[in-house]
Amino acid sequence: MKRFCVNCGSEVEGNFCPNCGTKNENGDINNQVFVNGSNGPVVTEKKDKYNLYKSITGGIMLFLGFCVFIVSFNEEQTHLYEIAGYSIMMIFTIPGLLTLAGGSLSIASKKNNQFFLYSGIAYIAAGACNLIGLSDISLLFILSCVFGILNIVFYTKTR
Repeated sequence: MKRFCVNCGSEVEGNFCPNCGTKNENGDINNQVFVNGSNGPVVTEKKDKYNLYKSITGGIMLFLGFCVFIVSFNEEQTHLYEIAGYSIMMIFTIPGLLTLAGGSLSIASKKNNQFFLYSGIAYIAAGACNLIGLSDISLLFILSCVFGILNIVFYTKTR
């Protein structure tokens, strides 16, 4: 792919423009790649390689959050947990809402990368609430912690 100087528009092969001397490291300045357009250099946004991950994990967590949240309205199921001494708010309701929020933020992070960090935090909070309320390892806890940590790590790589 041809690269062009940000300053004068000349074709650049190395790190410096041969025409004006402007530094152009790998054609990547502030997450923008410079490509040749019809009227000279045009700036386009760099593609985010985590978009597929964001969509898949967001979809999985939206589904899981919806299922967990809906269970909190099942009186038969929740009554058994309450008899055993578990907190329904901490097992189902709050983690379900946090997981729904995290899934939505993960999908929305395709447009705003900051939401990727927030979704990771929401997932970890959902897992923590689930663990505190249930005091046992569950699928929600495992997926929340794994996806939450991955979201935060991937966010730091895309900054």
